[in-house]
Amino acid sequence: MIGFQRKVDIDNFFVSWSDLITLLLVLFAYIVSISTVDSVKLKIASQSMSSELNGEQRQLVLTQDLTALKDVINEEIVLNKLKDKVVIDQFENKLFIEIKQDLLFSEGSAKLMPMSNGILKVLADSFMKKSYFISIEGHTDNIPIHTNDFSDNWVLSSVRAVNVLNVLKNYGVQGRSMRAIGYADTQPLVPNNNNENRKINRRVTFVVESFNQRDL
Repeated sequence: MIGFQRKVDIDNFFVSWSDLITLLLVLFAYIVSISTVDSVKLKIASQSMSSELNGEQRQLVLTQDLTALKDVINEEIVLNKLKDKVVIDQFENKLFIEIKQDLLFSEGSAKLMPMSNGILKVLADSFMKKSYFISIEGHTDNIPIHTNDFSDNWVLSSVRAVNVLNVLKNYGVQGRSMRAIGYADTQPLVPNNNNENRKINRRVTFVVESFNQRDL
């Protein structure tokens, strides 16, 4: 009876040992699976962080390019004594260059005046040094116009923008890197409530961004 009990105890021992080994194997497999998942997650997180850092570095380079462009154009503005005719500013990753109408066009006309050649040549030369995308925007005051050439301010502002674009294109700026937009009187800088303010609102604005910036 004692021998039989001993055999049962031994069998129970081996059964328990097998269960323990099985449990340990399952635990080991679980740990390995967790480690694998974590490594995948870590790899994804690392790639995400790397991509974000590269994006920030790229943004910094693009911003620095626009700042350098701003400095170059500002030098030309000062050199040509055009500070009262041309305003340049940088906001985030875009450069805004505003040229008053009376440096480009006579009132109610879309024909560029000879005096516009100087500043447009400076801009064209500057734009060709890097890969930029330029939006050329025509703006008018709120006084209605209706002539044989222009049915309203929308047409006038659009034709002015297109004519400026064509001059830049003739100077060598690629057509694919520009677009012309007419806004008429929909984006005034100041209220159109007196002659001085209306004069301020009559302008052509260049919105410059790095060409690759549009893909970010």
